[in-house]
Amino acid sequence: FQRIELAHAVTGSNLFKYAEPSHGVVLFKHHQPLVFSQEALSDMLDAAWLWFQASHKLNPSAVEPFFLWNCLPRAGASQYHGHAQVMLTDVTVPAVTRLRVAAETYKQHHSACYYADLLRAHAAVGLLRQVSVPAFHNPSSPTFPATQNLQTSHIAWGFASLVPYKDMEVCVVGNHLCCPAFQKMLHAALRAVIDGLGCRMFNVGALNIDLEVDAPAGVGMGRQFWNSSNSGLGGGVGTEGVVGSSGSNTLPDLPHSASEAETVAQAAGNNEHMRDSSSSLPDVQYAYTSQDISVPDVLSYTGKSPVIARLVSRGKLSAAAVVTSDFGGLEVFGGASIGHTDPFLVAQQLDLQLSRQQYTLPN
Repeated sequence: FQRIELAHAVTGSNLFKYAEPSHGVVLFKHHQPLVFSQEALSDMLDAAWLWFQASHKLNPSAVEPFFLWNCLPRAGASQYHGHAQVMLTDVTVPAVTRLRVAAETYKQHHSACYYADLLRAHAAVGLLRQVSVPAFHNPSSPTFPATQNLQTSHIAWGFASLVPYKDMEVCVVGNHLCCPAFQKMLHAALRAVIDGLGCRMFNVGALNIDLEVDAPAGVGMGRQFWNSSNSGLGGGVGTEGVVGSSGSNTLPDLPHSASEAETVAQAAGNNEHMRDSSSSLPDVQYAYTSQDISVPDVLSYTGKSPVIARLVSRGKLSAAAVVTSDFGGLEVFGGASIGHTDPFLVAQQLDLQLSRQQYTLPN
């Protein structure tokens, strides 16, 4: 099938395929991988979903999607240009299998929903956040369980993990890869670790994507919930990019070789306090809360498990980080890692991102 092209993202085939039968990439249309607006991220996720659907049409037996985003060398990226990988296979990747087994085992032993209790556990210690976005396009669509009276809103949750696989892990939970609340929470999480905590290299993976769950209306059509009037920098970055001390919404140019990394790291160090400038974005409609969050007893959408995106930091940009690894025997053989950053600090930065341009949901 042909490329799927949206305003800020475009798909292509992956030259180095390791998944069958379908393995592609989704690329931002701008080069700088650490500067991306809410619109650009939404287009990346929307394009990924449309790619999954097109691939499934050609390969009906392939029903297991996987979305993977490696940013910069230590995270496993072979190119500096911002891009994610999309795969559609006949079998699940091991992480999804383990997650499904864990959820089913938990249900059998505790007669409770694994995903709902995972959210409640983080809510109990003050680490859970919730985002609500009005379902402007189709308010009557039963996207969420009727018993929760959520038909008029898209809901997503995010939390700084108590058991991070790598540093600064944030998990985002929602009903669909293209759910606007899910996309908003993921964008806030990314900007929190990049702008607030100095992360320059990261991994994102989306688990439990299900081809049978209907996408929200407006996918890939320049959706109205993110205002695009102030987008700039080649059409890929709007006012929700990052702003340095000089007021410019650009990061220093990234190195194209390890020998340039030290110079770039020094320049990046001068912008450690960069923040998302979304305060100037008009009419972005969403609400977030960190208190009195109501989690449904069963986190299920038309009988399907929720999508979970996991984000981890792979460190700051430096000459050493470009040529050395932060992944060793503890991770390979021990299946564990040391989270260097207090999850409450991560949650604080997430709050700073989510507290901008929110509104109050009507009663």
